[in-house]
Amino acid sequence: SPSRPRHPRRRRRRRRRRPPVLPFGGGGGRRTEPRSGRQRVPRALRLPPPASRGSLNPARGPSSSAESRPSSSAMAGWNAYIDNLMADGTCQDAAIVGYKDSPSVWAAVPGKTFVNITPAEVGVLVGKDRSSFYVNGLTLGGQKCSVIRDSLLQDGEFSM
Repeated sequence: SPSRPRHPRRRRRRRRRRPPVLPFGGGGGRRTEPRSGRQRVPRALRLPPPASRGSLNPARGPSSSAESRPSSSAMAGWNAYIDNLMADGTCQDAAIVGYKDSPSVWAAVPGKTFVNITPAEVGVLVGKDRSSFYVNGLTLGGQKCSVIRDSLLQDGEFSM
């Protein structure tokens, strides 16, 4: 019997497998919701854990035993931290506030509300009586705010 001509085997192209999409936009993916089903907390409301005394590192939080305000080089670090928070557009406003010796705004977005935060408002924010927040709200920079969740004093959470 006549044999059929053999065709060379065609090689199948393998598709490159895409890397998994990370939650919250990490890695350039499109997923915006967390996988675990927990509610997403906006970055503007996340606060760093309390720092050790004398730390001026933006990643650890503001505190200074020698002065109530950090040096100008440390202020530049705080401003860079604020710029980083505002860069992706998820925050409307942000501020770094010192609350130990004398409460003051260390860094804030120029021209926004939080640059006007007063020492009295800082005192209310870090005070021990937190029950009135839900009923009366909170004023920051002269702007009346509603408090939906207060986890500021819970270990590992530090958010409002």
